[in-house]
Amino acid sequence: MDDYAYVVDREGSLLIVNITDSPNPIHAGNNFEADSVHVLDVFVSGSYAYVAMRELGLRIVDISDPSNPDEVGFIDTEEVAEAVLVSGLYAFLANGEDGLRIIDFTPAKPQETGFYITSGYAKDVYLSGYVFVGDCTSSLLLALDVSDPANPEVAGE
Repeated sequence: MDDYAYVVDREGSLLIVNITDSPNPIHAGNNFEADSVHVLDVFVSGSYAYVAMRELGLRIVDISDPSNPDEVGFIDTEEVAEAVLVSGLYAFLANGEDGLRIIDFTPAKPQETGFYITSGYAKDVYLSGYVFVGDCTSSLLLALDVSDPANPEVAGE
């Protein structure tokens, strides 16, 4: 998988590009129809791409065959899926006005495990010891302790 780049095309696609010859990238495959959705973020872990797709929530795509990516699971969310990261058994989704959603991502049947409602609009997410959530409405960066994924707690802001 190190020979591929996974790029979101905000206006509708997850693009997979072969970068073996970096100066000469080659289109390998894509998923989702162009202009049909807004694909905002992707996080690759193992042979899966976790894709944040605005009002369509989190999509899980099997990328083991880069020329033929296949959606194998999804969870719709109430708000706008903006950004995603994966650690261990969980996907952490910055989900607009719905805050942070924590999803057990067993690929065939992802389920929400926990959540934290931010005071505004969760725009981005980052992991380094804590899960950091950027809230663009309140201009806050929240550090969340997710050691109990069902009950995340604010460690700092």
